Amino acid sequence: MYSIVYNRLLGWTFAVLAMMGWWFHSIGDYIALTHTENLVNSGFAVVFLFFARQRMRYASATALALGLLFLAWAICGMAGIPLPTGTADPLENALRFVAGSWGVYVALHDVAAWRLEDIPS
Repeated sequence: MYSIVYNRLLGWTFAVLAMMGWWFHSIGDYIALTHTENLVNSGFAVVFLFFARQRMRYASATALALGLLFLAWAICGMAGIPLPTGTADPLENALRFVAGSWGVYVALHDVAAWRLEDIPS
């Protein structure tokens, strides 16, 4: 249940980030968006919104996989490891870390709820 909400919310968030990046190339003085980041954000928006409309198991798998990806991406940004998208702003790292940890949480929560339903009483 929560994976679908997570996928929809992050899908629209990444769609807005991509639109802001294409039109303004930044969000105030907080986040500078490059062409590569705009493409990545557009891709994430499409993937999240697509899997929000799929079966629950696919939505949960997407939340887990992309949640782990965001956590790794945020940790690389915090550690100063160079990435193909360029250096990350602190706000970007914070958003990726929160999105990643939330994605892992909702995926594990949904799987735990399924397991409780499948146990015969």
